[in-house]
Amino acid sequence: MTISTLFVAVALAGLVALALLWLTSVLLNCFPNGAADTTKPSVSFLFHDDILTDLDQKITILPGNKNQEIRTWADLSAWLGVRFGPLPESLSEVENGETRTLPAVNKTDKAMLTLYSLRGAERVSLHDPERSDPIVQHRLRHLDGSLAQFISVLEKAPCAVHMYDPSGETVWQNEEFARFTDGEKSMVLAATKALPENTRVCLPGDRNGQDRYFEIKQSQRGETTVLYLTDVTQIAQAETVRRDFIQTLTKTFANLTTGLAVFDRHRQLALFNPALLNLTHLPAPFLSSQPPLAQFFDKLRDNKVLPEPKNYGTWRSQVDGMISTACDGLYLEDWSLPNGMTYRVTGRPHPNGAVAFLFEDISDEVTLTRRFRSQIDLRQAALDKCSQAIAIIGPNDVVLLCNKPCSKLLDIDPDASFAEMSASDLLTICNEKLPNKIFWERAGKAMTQRKSIQAVVDGANGRQHRCSISLLPGNSSMVSIIDIGQVQKTDNTRLRMFS
Repeated sequence: MTISTLFVAVALAGLVALALLWLTSVLLNCFPNGAADTTKPSVSFLFHDDILTDLDQKITILPGNKNQEIRTWADLSAWLGVRFGPLPESLSEVENGETRTLPAVNKTDKAMLTLYSLRGAERVSLHDPERSDPIVQHRLRHLDGSLAQFISVLEKAPCAVHMYDPSGETVWQNEEFARFTDGEKSMVLAATKALPENTRVCLPGDRNGQDRYFEIKQSQRGETTVLYLTDVTQIAQAETVRRDFIQTLTKTFANLTTGLAVFDRHRQLALFNPALLNLTHLPAPFLSSQPPLAQFFDKLRDNKVLPEPKNYGTWRSQVDGMISTACDGLYLEDWSLPNGMTYRVTGRPHPNGAVAFLFEDISDEVTLTRRFRSQIDLRQAALDKCSQAIAIIGPNDVVLLCNKPCSKLLDIDPDASFAEMSASDLLTICNEKLPNKIFWERAGKAMTQRKSIQAVVDGANGRQHRCSISLLPGNSSMVSIIDIGQVQKTDNTRLRMFS
């Protein structure tokens, strides 16, 4: 090689070196504040009016952010904000030519977020010297934070959680399960062998404590078994109280002489007592099969425990009306059966659409009432045959009985009026028909003082009447008026009183 050729080669090399130095200086001027430092791995996003227009990596989905696409600055800031603290709501807050650098909240995290604005465009750069791919590193940190949050939630969960491997060794447990004693943990693990037949375990309390009940649910995650224990002590206690209450009611119903039949909202027999068997003569297997309400009344008709209707259609409409009345309010009726018995049937609605029927044998009551009514009618007929006027005053100063001569003499009929006639009303009428104010005032006082009194009182047409107040058992009184004939002519008409 000649000297001239060597000189030319050296000159060309110098020119190339000068060109490289010039190009480097130009590039440095285009990215102020070292934003183009390639020694730090970064990824950049370009926004115009908070809308993403370009990015230097092909990333359309944010990992770890519920697969939400990057479309706006709000999408990106929601994903980055947890790591880099509060970010501006809009990139327009960054002034033109301003570069805003935001370090990570965690001091051990060396990542930085750079916001740069120039002539209506904003560039957001994520720098992370720890990884060559800042997006992957951010996703890992995001997942680590979420995992720590989920573990914290499980630790503070109100139900006990326990994880163990096939050998029975504990993989993980939360604070609620850690409070169990070793004996309680052994009982829980032993109870899991009975799953799913028995999902509830009872942990005995200490001397001063009460038993605790837990509902167990089990799931399999690979070779790891997960147990979830929910405290159901209050539910178990409520069930015990309810069971005891039902047993008490059952014993009470068993001793009742009134037949009881309770139908649920589906109109099926849910509860009955032994008295129902005795009154209806229905077989126990039939009642135990929980028959529908209509079938129950069909069986009553077959056993002649229902009033016999003229035809089946009429009976069916009566039964439907009875059921409707009992469900809507109150059904109350006395059934006169073909065998001479009388049942009082009461139907009442119960909560949740149920309905109850009560069957009460009132045959003796009806017989006694009829006998009593017959005796009263007989006594009334005997009093009506008497010639004297008689009125009976009860202990409540009300006219209980009045015979026909009294009604005719005083022109009254207490049985024909809804209003009760008092003793004072009766004495007022007596004074109008047989005027003698002094005697009838004394008669009223005699009733009050429980004394007997009588006198002869002049009536109409010159006839005399012997009027008396007599005492009867039970604080009752009797007013008696007897016509004793014409008044004898004397110079003075006088009042004759008899003790």
